[in-house]
Amino acid sequence: MTNLFLVRYPEHPLLIPAQGKATIGRADTNSLILTEPRVSRFHAQIEYIDGSQTYAVSDLGSSNGTYVNGHRLRPMDARPLANWDKIRLASCVFTSRFVDDPAIVKKEFKELSSRVHLEATEIIDIAALKSAAEQAAISGDLEHLYAVELFQMLEYARKTGVLTLTTDIGNGTFTFDSGQVTTGKFGAQVDENAVFEALKCNRGTFSFNSLEEITEQPRISTVTTVLLMEGCRLLDEANSVAK
Repeated sequence: MTNLFLVRYPEHPLLIPAQGKATIGRADTNSLILTEPRVSRFHAQIEYIDGSQTYAVSDLGSSNGTYVNGHRLRPMDARPLANWDKIRLASCVFTSRFVDDPAIVKKEFKELSSRVHLEATEIIDIAALKSAAEQAAISGDLEHLYAVELFQMLEYARKTGVLTLTTDIGNGTFTFDSGQVTTGKFGAQVDENAVFEALKCNRGTFSFNSLEEITEQPRISTVTTVLLMEGCRLLDEANSVAK
């Protein structure tokens, strides 16, 4: 039987049971508890549909919405999940992985975790995992690793260096010092606004080059975690207005 895992670095992959409903939110009675303040107490759920043997995700009437591959779900309107779908709740992004052998996901996660912390080479190419190809761990595809995930991973691993984005809506360059983004440029936007703009893209490529130190004076003082939460808030507000 095919197993569904939700994957979000650095937490270990979560197996979704093939029965009943798994709920996600801030309340401590959820199957998956998130502490992000913009996540509702009971935000979303994933249910196994026995008749069709599929898993579907639903928004539980959350304040800030549940997004699958960038599209906001209508409350209580179940959407079937596919392999490598991206589920975003506020600034929390999960990847759905359907596998027959749970060891596959555990191996992927272990490799991702180890490469994030390497000094010479940086983040793993998630697309390479999908194709099982061996590639250098310094670049990747934004369809498989969102910009918000990249920033979070670099912050968690306390990386110092330069992140370059080449995307469908523009190109950007960001410097990181011990995991904190210190300067940024994306298209015509700079610094904090450049980060906010980068969060809009979902197609393109990225690369990260490690440096011993950053000599450029920092122009961003906001902690990266707070910056990403604000960027996702602005993104969600823009999506609500567009609807």
